[in-house]
Amino acid sequence: MPPNRPPVYGKYITILSIDGGGIRGIIPATILHYMEEQFQELDGKDARLADYFDVIAGTSTGGLITAMLTAPNENQRPLFSAKTIVEFYMEKGPDIFPQGCQACCDGGCGCCSLNCESCGCFGFISDMCRKLRSCFCGCCGRIADTGRQFRSYCCYPKYNGKSLHHLLYTRMGTTKLNQTLTNVVIPTFDINNRYPTIFSSFQVDNIAMMNAKLADVCIGTSAAPTYLPAHEFTVEVDKIEEQFNLIDGGVAANNPALLAISEVTEQVHMQNPDFPKIEPLDYTNYLVISIGTGEKLNKNKFNAKEVNCWGKIGWILNTNAFTDIFFDASAAMVDFHNFVIFNSLQRKDNYLRIQDDKLKGDLASMDLATPENLENLKKVGENLLGKPATWVNPDTGKEEEIKGDWFTNKLALRGFVEKISEEKKNREATFQKMENAN
Repeated sequence: MPPNRPPVYGKYITILSIDGGGIRGIIPATILHYMEEQFQELDGKDARLADYFDVIAGTSTGGLITAMLTAPNENQRPLFSAKTIVEFYMEKGPDIFPQGCQACCDGGCGCCSLNCESCGCFGFISDMCRKLRSCFCGCCGRIADTGRQFRSYCCYPKYNGKSLHHLLYTRMGTTKLNQTLTNVVIPTFDINNRYPTIFSSFQVDNIAMMNAKLADVCIGTSAAPTYLPAHEFTVEVDKIEEQFNLIDGGVAANNPALLAISEVTEQVHMQNPDFPKIEPLDYTNYLVISIGTGEKLNKNKFNAKEVNCWGKIGWILNTNAFTDIFFDASAAMVDFHNFVIFNSLQRKDNYLRIQDDKLKGDLASMDLATPENLENLKKVGENLLGKPATWVNPDTGKEEEIKGDWFTNKLALRGFVEKISEEKKNREATFQKMENAN
């Protein structure tokens, strides 16, 4: 399949964005599988999503999906299809997030193998942690879960990340950021510099130190605090080393759609020859698809009096509530901003946000990777395609169903696919015409 010519040869700038959300990444992966099938129906079985988007952005599990969609194989084609990404989550999810006694024994940081100094806690707590582990191993799942929670609260991330690291290093090897088949934008947060670190294809030429291995970038952006360990690695250029100490990109942008738009805006402002000469903030010719990983229906709700009584310990004990508040607020503000911008430009049909905000029970978990829950999450993605397409009402901040031809997410996606496929063909025709003229 011919490469996707840069936007300067066409009419639109195409952007795909994928949220963070742990094991719930199977939801957007399922939707991407449908979208890729639609491209294949129009343009042949070899069509891949990386052939159509000028930028693919992803945070945390979305960053992993982004890298999998754009990393090249030996034939300079995408290493993964969207279908095989779904299979990856189904098959490898239980290894990345082991459950029950397996998590107690093997999934955590490894309290038995670490000495007190590396624990970061007081020695007696570390000793207690080891003793609890030895007592709980081989016990019932409930006791194992108690031991796992104790370690999580006291000393260690819930999972050691070894399986994820092995999978990524094995599959992606030494592939670096500048080798992706289309531009990518993957946010992380450097806890040493206390500043977001954005791994962007657009920045690599100017900042050589950002040209990290894709595997390292994926591990960094998915290192969710309390779930997976922070990731430390170095990039060496001309015998000069840059050290990175990264945690989950959701700290910076759990919904990276606005970040991707900003990266393109900067290229337009800098007059990158790959982009048309337009006003930097003119989004009229942008086509943006943003896919979420789902939100909990019955979110934790608190009143001011209750929260005021928490203190530090209360906030620690309600970590999940704090995380929900933080990530939901961040993602919602991005969606709200994007809709307002596209609506004000009379281009509502150029922006599509697909999100399920009614997840219940186990489906809302970031790390429940049992075969049953994985299958149910896959069904959530499939069912989401048939649900009404929505947009944010700028007056209320709430999502409302879109009225008109695009009444389901499936039909809305099909409309985008047809437009983007046509865009790719038009770019190729314009490129060939200019080549013949020369």
